[in-house]
Amino acid sequence: MAVRLFPKLVLFGDSLTQQSFSEGGWGATLADYYQRKCDVLNRGFSGYTSAYNKFILPKVLQSDNNPKGSAVAAIVLLGSNDAVCNETDPRGLTVEQYATNLMDILTQFMNDGMEASQLVLLTPPAVADDKYKECCAERDVPVSLWDARVKPFAEKCADVGKKLGVEVVDLYKLFHEQPNWESFVSDGLHFSKEGNQFVAQQVIPVLDTKLGHLPIIFPDWKDVDPKHPDRYFCND
Repeated sequence: MAVRLFPKLVLFGDSLTQQSFSEGGWGATLADYYQRKCDVLNRGFSGYTSAYNKFILPKVLQSDNNPKGSAVAAIVLLGSNDAVCNETDPRGLTVEQYATNLMDILTQFMNDGMEASQLVLLTPPAVADDKYKECCAERDVPVSLWDARVKPFAEKCADVGKKLGVEVVDLYKLFHEQPNWESFVSDGLHFSKEGNQFVAQQVIPVLDTKLGHLPIIFPDWKDVDPKHPDRYFCND
């Protein structure tokens, strides 16, 4: 049997992705769910905006989609840092700048051999304003983000996905549809245990339409003749 390529699922984003491999994180849940079917790669960069990520993506793809076709799906989650108020945080972008960057990022994935059907776009989630204000006060930093600022970015994110034929999971909308959604964020922005669980629950059914066909890598141990394991692992 020929040595199989281990497919890769790339998670690309900011701190909401970087922290997703923490205990109970949505990325860790995906890694567990797809274990032995594909490697889940965390490519989250805390504090980054789409303006930063579009420049690092070529390096990520060079590493993670090499050889071409080894990345079988990707999730992109950006926008929370883009939405900060530029008057208090110079990272802040306009909605149109964000949209242009997001289209650039998705196009880069597609130009590297991935189909639109292999991509999933997550909108930036809702912000619990009171919690976020408390967090900023504790850190002695100005409040540069609030829920009303995120909404147009989430809407634009969904529009970009629609234009490019990329499936969108609208976290902003889905959060607001839950009566207890403020419990989904620990500090007003980043996911709590409950929030991570909720995100994973929304993402897995979407990913299964793209990755559900992946076989388990190498035979189940019960299917291997212990007297002749070479027959299962050493043949081309």
